[in-house]
Amino acid sequence: MTGTMNNLVADYPNWLKDNMAIQKLDAMWWEITTPCLDRRNDFLQIYVRKDPNGFFITDDGYIIDDLACSGYEFDTIKRKFC
Repeated sequence: MTGTMNNLVADYPNWLKDNMAIQKLDAMWWEITTPCLDRRNDFLQIYVRKDPNGFFITDDGYIIDDLACSGYEFDTIKRKFC
């Protein structure tokens, strides 16, 4: 069983790469559609822009907005770390 799990872990990066779609949106932005699904079974998308100091990566607030719309509260005492 351990060998099978090791193979699964080793093969995951290739599966992830093979199941992503990359689309150039304009001169600055790229859209990456991942094989990962949200709670509505839609593929998660991230947006990437090359900057002089590296890359700017965003989901445009999608995940936080989706959680908030479903009733998730970010400012409860249990969720405060500082």
